Amino acid sequence: FITLCAVIVALFKDDLREYWKKPTISVRMPTAPTTEIFSDNAQTNSSTDPLIASNYITKISIENTGNLAAISTEIILEKLIFTEKDTNIKQEIECSGKPINWNGTDSTSVTLAVGAKKSITILNISAPLKTSRPDGQSSKEPSNIIVGENKCNKDHNKGKWVATFTIYAQNYKPTSFEIEFEWNGIWKTRLTEFNSQFKINLK
Repeated sequence: FITLCAVIVALFKDDLREYWKKPTISVRMPTAPTTEIFSDNAQTNSSTDPLIASNYITKISIENTGNLAAISTEIILEKLIFTEKDTNIKQEIECSGKPINWNGTDSTSVTLAVGAKKSITILNISAPLKTSRPDGQSSKEPSNIIVGENKCNKDHNKGKWVATFTIYAQNYKPTSFEIEFEWNGIWKTRLTEFNSQFKINLK
């Protein structure tokens, strides 16, 4: 019996080794996942002028903790649910189904080597815009909220969003994770103040 087992192991050792080799992809949200982006004008202003944020972006970290590279790895926003502030009415927002660009590249698909760590931007909130009307008065357009590659309706500008993302790779079983964020729609020009109006979590 021992001899038979030894023969089987000798014959199939490469297959057995391959069976135990696989990518394992983990998702992590940094301690301070949201950062502020300043407009080009703000970068050239005098040092005495206050810096004003034009966008707040939130990134998450994706790491291959397995023992095999993950080939053609993509992340897609599969589902987005919006609940308006002070209501319990959930609205499902249609998603584009487009893969999200990886930060630092122009690509939506990458090979994650063993131990490799990359990031993606899952949320981008831009400052409200002031526009001039024909009567000379000015009006303010609400912030743009982009989740993954999905631009939200401007009516959906205060409440709670639950976004379901799925990780795909050629040699990896698709897995999903959820991001939940809340914003009361109040824009602040610096991150410290904005964070008092906004919160985001990896579920």
